[in-house]
Amino acid sequence: MATPSSTVQMAIENRLKRLLHNSGYINPIKLADTLQGSIWRALNKSMNNTVVIKATKKNLHQHGIVVINGMQIDVEENIIKETAILKYLTECQNEYIKINNSDNDNKQTKRECPNSFVKYIDSFQTNYNYYLVMED
Repeated sequence: MATPSSTVQMAIENRLKRLLHNSGYINPIKLADTLQGSIWRALNKSMNNTVVIKATKKNLHQHGIVVINGMQIDVEENIIKETAILKYLTECQNEYIKINNSDNDNKQTKRECPNSFVKYIDSFQTNYNYYLVMED
């Protein structure tokens, strides 16, 4: 028999699944809970590949807390900064940098970020959550 809290959690997860689906992320599957939300995998309908989506609860993020066993604990999680950093690292793939050499040539080379870096795909927000979409 489902407890009232598990019933509420299931309703929240079903609402999140519908939102992801309506945002173009098909068949979302929950991978894990995080300190302030959850991690999901889904098919990106527009790109026809799988992505990983980090959902962060706005109310927990804004207060810099997590609630564990009814206790509020301060955390240093920041989905806004994480999104900005990941977006910057992903976008730097397309930048060219000037190389200084002894010939005073104005040579440029493409900046290469390691393939081991997860790439930014998208981010969006609702009234309740922030979403960071990354390559799988």
